[in-house]
Amino acid sequence: MSAVPVHQALFWPGDSPVLSSGAVDYEALARSLARADYWAPMDGRFGPLRQGGGATPCSVPQPSAVRQHMRKPYSRALHAVITSRAVDTLATLKMPQRRVLAMHAWLAEVRDAELSRSPEDGGVGGKKRLVLRLMELEALADVLARTVRWRHPPGRAGACASGAPVAGTTPRGATVPGATPPDAIPPSATLAGVAVAGAADVDDLLVHLAELDVADRNRIALHALFCELLPSGLGTMAADAVLRAAGLDGAVPESWVEILRFIRRMADETARREVPEGARIERTGFPALDIRIERLNEDAAARLWLERHRVLREAGQS
Repeated sequence: MSAVPVHQALFWPGDSPVLSSGAVDYEALARSLARADYWAPMDGRFGPLRQGGGATPCSVPQPSAVRQHMRKPYSRALHAVITSRAVDTLATLKMPQRRVLAMHAWLAEVRDAELSRSPEDGGVGGKKRLVLRLMELEALADVLARTVRWRHPPGRAGACASGAPVAGTTPRGATVPGATPPDAIPPSATLAGVAVAGAADVDDLLVHLAELDVADRNRIALHALFCELLPSGLGTMAADAVLRAAGLDGAVPESWVEILRFIRRMADETARREVPEGARIERTGFPALDIRIERLNEDAAARLWLERHRVLREAGQS
């Protein structure tokens, strides 16, 4: 009796996309991701039908054409495509939009931290707590992003939100005798002397994404396209094999991980806003992507995933 990865056998909605030769059947992978409902818990699969005897995992029955047409879940295939496309979107943001996004993300984190503290532990309470929970962060972020004094890490000219140089900064390459060395100046943003460095950290992360060359940006987008493999139930060994077949390393720079975390969180927040099932989960206030989601049936979601994979693969070969 041959052994199978137990997690994958229980939860992956289909046969393994990794063939015995080590090659990957991307069409099978896309179909399985299209069957995986983003909102559904990972329920163990069981059925009386087996392929090739009792040793292999049970196969997922193929839904009828009528059922596929009527049922349009929000699949993990579609979510992965949305996440992958967001890499390109965020990498090309103009400075004003980028800074509003950075400020919005930082404000959401500040509010989340405050609401996680009970009034007994020093957190805000009473009516103020409700006001804080319902506060519109995007409008506040827009105001603050145009108000704070943004200071930059070394190598980037200082500028205020309007793009004009900030008083006290020097042009790129210039030096001031006796001034603090640029390497000692961390990225920060200040408002009336109060540091809001968290917003500058997010801004710096987005600037880093924009400064990556196209090849590295495409690699991050590929990682984002594969980000739903493990949540869909694929085993870690099979997922690593998929990454290797796609020419990706399992270990990436820490900054790439932070970029992927940020983009995935935006995609998750977008699903809460756009998909009816998301109403069951309270919005966090974290910024969502500026897109509308149209749910697709399984065949259409699989085709969309394969097309995104083809585009990124061909871009990597050019």
